[in-house]
Amino acid sequence: MADKPKDDVYVEEGELRKMRDPRTGQIKEVDLSLPALSRTMENIRKSAEIINQPNVSFDMAMGRFEYIKELVLDSAQFSPKLQNLQIKILNRNIEIVKNIEELDEIIAQFAKQHYMKEAKNILSKTDRKSGFQRIDSLQQAIEFLMKGKKHVGDDEEYNKYIVSLRKEIMEHHKSASDLTRGI
Repeated sequence: MADKPKDDVYVEEGELRKMRDPRTGQIKEVDLSLPALSRTMENIRKSAEIINQPNVSFDMAMGRFEYIKELVLDSAQFSPKLQNLQIKILNRNIEIVKNIEELDEIIAQFAKQHYMKEAKNILSKTDRKSGFQRIDSLQQAIEFLMKGKKHVGDDEEYNKYIVSLRKEIMEHHKSASDLTRGI
């Protein structure tokens, strides 16, 4: 017992320990008591439950994803108990701390589904033959998809979809110029 690492020693609730934050190098005062740890774990689980709800809004889910990441990055480095916390997000079980990259992948996948679905909804209001209205819809969909790029990152399918919409705009412009040339 005497050779246990110092970080594994739990303190009384409210008693703070000074520890170095590996991300910033700054000294932080951290509450390592079991009640504080339990609250952190419960907050992570509750956030995961909110994300898993079928009708959760995109903004709410993204906010919860960021909250989970923040809790994990702030707490996990100081507590070995949190290292093994497993949660289920969007039908995937992950050990949240060991696989923070996997959480980032889940966030990107969630954002990709949201932005592509919304772009398709924008386009569903017009068909290929509706001329200027279709071009407007295409431009709106592309702008919406570009806005989502910061969440999705560099995804091949996502990028190909944007390119295909741009090609459709070019086809509309080409057919419009062919029509005016014939006048």
